[in-house]
Amino acid sequence: YDESIKAVDDYYSGLYGSYVEGEKKGIAKGIAKGIAKGRAEGRAEGELSKGLTIARNLLSMGMSWSQIMQATGLTEEELKPLQA
Repeated sequence: YDESIKAVDDYYSGLYGSYVEGEKKGIAKGIAKGIAKGRAEGRAEGELSKGLTIARNLLSMGMSWSQIMQATGLTEEELKPLQA
């Protein structure tokens, strides 16, 4: 009887340990994905900001919207804040 209780206890202890380990791995993986996504979004925002700065300078030099889009690679939608 004691052996069967110990066997059941060992079984559930093993399951719980596996659960906890899996949970830790899942959390770590989620954090890593979140950090990578945040970095990618930050880079994209930085590139857009830099492109808009260049576009403002080109606009002040008298370049057309078409030339600015070609030079910066920005879309008409991305340049809308400058059209005000």
